[in-house]
Amino acid sequence: MVNLRRLKFFEARNAAFCGGDEEVAPLVDAAGGRRHEVDRIEGHRTNEQQRELLVKWRFHTTWCTWARESSLRAEVPKLVDLY
Repeated sequence: MVNLRRLKFFEARNAAFCGGDEEVAPLVDAAGGRRHEVDRIEGHRTNEQQRELLVKWRFHTTWCTWARESSLRAEVPKLVDLY
């Protein structure tokens, strides 16, 4: 069932202001490694006997991915402890 009163017309967005769908360039450290900054941890799950955390990445409004807790603890231990 669809409530017709809730339907909205499609609005094309200006590409310069779309915000969130574009690829974010990673930071490059002194050794040449590519890294993205973690904004916050939004959730967790257990997958294949390992705990994974749902990470929201900084400078990207819609990009969230699952990352292993062990790898995040090595990179951003304070943020993992706060979660």
